[in-house]
Amino acid sequence: MPAQKPTPKTNLDKALKSFEKKLAAKFASKEELQEGLQAIEKKLSKLASKVEVQKATQALEEKLVAQLASKEELKEGLRALEEKLVAQLASKEEVQAFRMEFLQFKDEATQKADERFDIIMQTLDKMYGKLETLSSDKAAAEHTFQRHENRLDNHEHRLDTLEIKSGVKTES
Repeated sequence: MPAQKPTPKTNLDKALKSFEKKLAAKFASKEELQEGLQAIEKKLSKLASKVEVQKATQALEEKLVAQLASKEELKEGLRALEEKLVAQLASKEEVQAFRMEFLQFKDEATQKADERFDIIMQTLDKMYGKLETLSSDKAAAEHTFQRHENRLDNHEHRLDTLEIKSGVKTES
């Protein structure tokens, strides 16, 4: 049994699969982006919460009250504690800003990937249309060739019959 010739559709399917593999290798998948987001959220959860900061402040205040004898020393300690709290709150804001930047970057990357995918799919659609046209042209040409081949066979048979009847050719 002769091997089947690859059809334009199977070639196109192979090309599409190959292209999909290349795209998958170049761009992060949805799962990879989600894993990255989860890692960032995990890091965010490790930062002290407002309640934890308040508890730590209370504990420090109690220690300061117990250890410091004068109001001035206590006020100085509270000022230092307040500065630390302000610094921690700023870092939380920075993390939130980074998270927002990451989400914006993710959205932009997804949008660009979608745009590129659309362009690629449109190009593939055009190529597929041309392949279909070529396939139908080939089928028409094959049909015409077969008609001509049959007509030639018919003429040869008729000529053989006429030659035999006229005695120019003997039956073999």
